[in-house]
Amino acid sequence: MAAARAGEPVSRSVRDGVTVSTFEYAAPGGQHLLLDLYRPETAGHPAVTLYLHGGGWASGGRADHAEHRALALARRGIAVASLDYRLVPVARFPAQLEDARAALRWIRERGDDLALRVDRVGAWGASAGGHLAALLGMAPGTPREGRTSPEHADAVVAWAAPTDIAALARRSELETRVLPPSREAALLGMTEIDGADPRVREASPCRMVRVGSAPFLLVHGDRDRLIPPEQSAGLHRDLVAHGVESTLVLLGDAGHEDEAFHRPFVLDMVAAFLTTALGAPR
Repeated sequence: MAAARAGEPVSRSVRDGVTVSTFEYAAPGGQHLLLDLYRPETAGHPAVTLYLHGGGWASGGRADHAEHRALALARRGIAVASLDYRLVPVARFPAQLEDARAALRWIRERGDDLALRVDRVGAWGASAGGHLAALLGMAPGTPREGRTSPEHADAVVAWAAPTDIAALARRSELETRVLPPSREAALLGMTEIDGADPRVREASPCRMVRVGSAPFLLVHGDRDRLIPPEQSAGLHRDLVAHGVESTLVLLGDAGHEDEAFHRPFVLDMVAAFLTTALGAPR
């Protein structure tokens, strides 16, 4: 990694009216974690959202689909901080969520320096990244406590996200014998998912919904064979039941992380949702 003074970007470039700067945001256990900040060259301080990549918590990186996601959203006026986080099997849950929270704190602390609006910050993710983004949006504490947290996202966009770990990893006795551990079991360091284990609850967004959670935009392909659409539909029902604002969009004839997600109307919808939830540039 290129050397940089504390707080200085590792690298910087300009792409089609968007400044892309790379920063180190955390170093847990000596592992240097980077994020790419896509900031539109606009007047004022734009709103910002984290972006968390997919890859089953075991692969992928901050540059995945950058042209069609982070850069595309920045062109629509929303700054995007696309980050790397620790992966399985080197790190087990909740390390990935801890990294996402560290990035959220980093963005809030650096808002003035980076000319960003950080009074409200979003979280956006796809597949495994959507799972982490959803967990960032769950209200901290209990409704009675009325606490806010710098680690709590103020709006969430989750594409094709796993939300109920126990249901997603459920297998028959034969499947358990002949198949390798599921992605979800690997995330939690288990051979087989045990629905009674508190770690399964803590890793399942649908089990963590509380009054006061962030507003959600859930987008899922109706032909997704990797993460069934019911995963987003179930979370949507749970959010609405708790009085949380939630919008569920099923993309017709679309599979998992399909190119359909990159259609202009989908990205326009994401930008409009985040602008409404986070506020216009100041």
